[in-house]
Amino acid sequence: MKLTILLLIINFFGIQANPSYSQKNVTLDLDGVKISRLIGILEHQTDFLFAYKINDVNLDRKVQIKAYKENIHTVLERVFRNTETTFRIFGNQIFLSRKENPSLTMDDVPINIQQSITVTGTVTEADTGLPIPGANILEKGTYNGVMTDFDGNYSIEVPNNAFLEISFIGFTSQQVKVDNRNKIDIVMETETAALDEVIVVGYGVQKKQTMTAAASVMKMDDIKSSSSTNITSTLGGRVSGVLIQQQGGEAGYENPKIMIRGSSSPNSSDPLIVVDGIVGRSMGQLTSDEIESMTILKDASAVAPYGARGANGVILIKTKRGKAGSNQVSYNFKGGFGEPTRLPKIASSYDHARYMNDAWRNKEMDLGNEPGQYGIYSQEELQKFKDGSDPYGFPNTNWQKEVLLPRAWQEQHGLNASGGNEKVQYFLGLGYSNQDALYGDVRTNTPSTGFKRYNVRANIDANLVDNLLKLSGNIALRQEDRNTIPSSTNFIFHNMYRNPQTDPGRFPDGKLGKVSLGHNPIGLITEGGYVNNKKTSINTNFIVDLSIPNVEGLNVKGVFAFDKGFSYQKKWETPINYYIWNKTLEQYDGSSPNREGSDLTESFGNSQSYSAELQVNYNKRIAEDHHIGALFLYTASEDKSNNFWAARYKYLFSTIPQLFAGPEKDKDNSGSATESGKIGTVFRLTYNYKEKYMVETNGRIDGSEKFPKNRRYGFFPSVSVAWRLSSEPFMQSIDNVLNNLKLRSSWGLAGADNIGRFSYMSAYGVGNNAVFGGQTPNIAMGYTETRFADPNITWETSEMFNVGIDAALFRNKLTLEADYFYKVTRDILLARTDIPNILGYKVPAANVGVVDNRGIDLNITHRNNFADLNYSIAGNLTWARNKIIDLLEPEGQKNNPRQRRTGHPMGQYFGYQAIGLYKTNEEADNTPQMQFGQAKAGDIRYKDQNGDGIINAEDRVAIGRTDYPELIFGLNLQGEYKGFDLGLFFQGAGMTNLIYNGFLAQPYLEGRGGTLFDHHIGNSWTPENLSAEFPRLYYGGSPINREISTFWLRDASYLRLKNIELGYDFKTTAFAQSNLIKGFRIYAAAQNLATWSAVKYLDPEVRSNTIYPQMKTFTLGVNVTF
Repeated sequence: MKLTILLLIINFFGIQANPSYSQKNVTLDLDGVKISRLIGILEHQTDFLFAYKINDVNLDRKVQIKAYKENIHTVLERVFRNTETTFRIFGNQIFLSRKENPSLTMDDVPINIQQSITVTGTVTEADTGLPIPGANILEKGTYNGVMTDFDGNYSIEVPNNAFLEISFIGFTSQQVKVDNRNKIDIVMETETAALDEVIVVGYGVQKKQTMTAAASVMKMDDIKSSSSTNITSTLGGRVSGVLIQQQGGEAGYENPKIMIRGSSSPNSSDPLIVVDGIVGRSMGQLTSDEIESMTILKDASAVAPYGARGANGVILIKTKRGKAGSNQVSYNFKGGFGEPTRLPKIASSYDHARYMNDAWRNKEMDLGNEPGQYGIYSQEELQKFKDGSDPYGFPNTNWQKEVLLPRAWQEQHGLNASGGNEKVQYFLGLGYSNQDALYGDVRTNTPSTGFKRYNVRANIDANLVDNLLKLSGNIALRQEDRNTIPSSTNFIFHNMYRNPQTDPGRFPDGKLGKVSLGHNPIGLITEGGYVNNKKTSINTNFIVDLSIPNVEGLNVKGVFAFDKGFSYQKKWETPINYYIWNKTLEQYDGSSPNREGSDLTESFGNSQSYSAELQVNYNKRIAEDHHIGALFLYTASEDKSNNFWAARYKYLFSTIPQLFAGPEKDKDNSGSATESGKIGTVFRLTYNYKEKYMVETNGRIDGSEKFPKNRRYGFFPSVSVAWRLSSEPFMQSIDNVLNNLKLRSSWGLAGADNIGRFSYMSAYGVGNNAVFGGQTPNIAMGYTETRFADPNITWETSEMFNVGIDAALFRNKLTLEADYFYKVTRDILLARTDIPNILGYKVPAANVGVVDNRGIDLNITHRNNFADLNYSIAGNLTWARNKIIDLLEPEGQKNNPRQRRTGHPMGQYFGYQAIGLYKTNEEADNTPQMQFGQAKAGDIRYKDQNGDGIINAEDRVAIGRTDYPELIFGLNLQGEYKGFDLGLFFQGAGMTNLIYNGFLAQPYLEGRGGTLFDHHIGNSWTPENLSAEFPRLYYGGSPINREISTFWLRDASYLRLKNIELGYDFKTTAFAQSNLIKGFRIYAAAQNLATWSAVKYLDPEVRSNTIYPQMKTFTLGVNVTF
């Protein structure tokens, strides 16, 4: 009783001193939370402490409560309304009791007031008893935490009934209740999560520990900050085995080349894309916010379930799904700008003119003519170019600055919601991307093209009958809007470098100038019209998953997918007026349009596809040690498409860009349709003993309409085995160092049908020159056979062998995956080259080629922490080299050891071996003469390979390496420290070459046409510059120097800082006490920030200056999770 009086006195004065306690406001958004958890949240948000009898309050009752800065008294009234619980507030304490016991006193209540105590202890390893320095000790639900010292000791002040969370890399995390104890020692077990990791494989999932196949998983967190709107562009260097070769960075048109473990067929090296189990969907326009995981299947065992489509590897994409009991909303934003990584620098018009004079003189002297003192331009004209005194007659046009904007802006937004309960889980996602192109009207800084994309996704899972019947549905909608110009990007960049600086791009008064060659690119991008392209894609799939009652491990699954696509394009081409300046009269001579009137073309297309699958799965563990699994699957798919277009030409007026307004006589239209189908049957059998010895066999029977009936079906089997040595008794003595060691091997066949349809049938064409009528012949429309049939055509097959090793050391702090692979592709489908063209018919493709491919994959990862610093280092490397065994070479070429393609990689360069530049005319006259011209001082000297005294095609040999790198690698560095995170990702390629050609190598190729680049100034051969990088300048291009040779060959290896990112999570500071905000991170990132390469004048990854350049981007972003 005395204690009760004392507490009442204390509380009375507490109320007087702190009247605001009873008015404390709280913010809540809780669904399905227990009363016990709600009490903890309220105590965390406020200064109140709760007191109650355990038997008086139903602590397991779940409630749903939302409140925004609401008085706690009002909140509690809502929580306990219509229940047996009541509450009273005294100062900073809240007493809970039963309603039928209103006379409850403090003496009756075991007061649940949390008192702080100091807890100390030691953290050690279970196996060795050694202390663990740097282990994290955290009070659950808070940011109150410490780390163990060098001896594994810790000390932390927490409430007496708190929970401690203990974690350290390589060990299983623990949770311990304090329970009023002052000393708690922790013993940590080695982590096995890495071995228990589940990986998505073909038509199922498998534990990483028991996998026998070669597969890599890419972490989606590593690419969330990427500025690319095409997810494919982010893969290069992230995982071993995957080569991404950029083919430009234009907004909405990024389409990188993907190869897995190199190439072994000239027909196709594209991998199969599978999204949520549906074959053949596109991955490029998915967003990183909607993807949960991405698995790369690489060997025969992994790809065998996909049969004919899996020969080049498979990329499996799984989109995000909701999880029971975890409701959250997240918003992600990233925005910034891009600029070209590397462009050749354009010289001034003065330099272009004076060096053109040198090129002219070189040509005239070769022809035996007197070149004159200057050449094409007089000294007076050169001076006008130099001082800019006459911009109309002697302009200085920097085509890059007139066509390209300083930077291209972009933004991306993502809003996702996920969660659910044990019955229904959901994931909802919205995405928006907006990206401008780099070229446009530089006067107003307005881009001429742009790309917008809208993504909507809903993934729903419903557990209709507990553990028996589940229903899943996915619906994804994507809208892509591309606004561009009628001319292609390649055409724009080609003309940007084809026209000389001495031509007028745009006169000072704004009029467009007529150029010497080709087209004025400024007019094409600003006044040439527009193209509006809209695509809508709808992807759906539905899954019924039934576990058979009373038959343990037996499961039947039905999958149905239906996709629909719509496309619409409107192309409006308008005349562009180009003006001609008369230098003598100093006035315009008039203008000329590039076309007669405007042209309008509209096209419509739609496509649809469906696929249906029936799967029967059986998984059973027998006597604990034996595990067997089986899969049987039947799949069928069908694709249809049709399109229609109409056009009218030579519009007199450009005010109404509609078909009805065009001329009646100048019009056209056409259309087409396609239809195709596939069927397949798959089986898989797996067995493992104690997860130590594993064996798996797969097989697929595929049918393709491209082959005759007796050759239409192909069988593609595989078998793989694995042995976990680390589970053997003789390895237990070192299991504290070597935590996992597994050997793998696989063999199998895969197929391909990458040819046109109906090659086994003759083809007929329609012509207007058929003659009928005997004595009175008439010429009329008729049909003729245009292609012979090949009744023996069949599948292209790839035989694959793989051997690999997986290892984990030092408590899984260091992991390694290494593979050696060999693949030989036979019966490659190629057009025959051994039948003479005089036959007059097109010869169908035949199974005539053989190519092999071999290489290694390597992944190494290290992760650890020191005090508050967590870090990881992950590196990967792939080397792959193919070789032509037989591609039906012409006999003459095949029998020439210098020129045969057999024995070399596909895409091997063939050219002349250069041995420098001629220093004098005498030297050129006394060496083997060239069939394609008379060499002079400053020209390239070639080796006479066959010693016949003539340089001709017989002297061409294999030179350098191919366009595609044989070696690719990546290095990912990540670190976290007290809320800050820093990531650096390096990516590179090696063992590859490129050829300098075109205007990049030789200016003035077309006489007056052709841009002079800065790198030619002072770097082209002259009698005073004998060690120049480039040959002598030559008006019209020297026929000797334009030949492919080692002179123009460059090592295209490179190392690139692909991504650097610095972020900070305010959840650790500003929002540490917020239950509403679960994460608030901001970051800054840059892509393609730095590149190291021997290639100086263009991007070594894109390898061309006539396509849209690779972009260097700078991004700011924010991630918020509620």
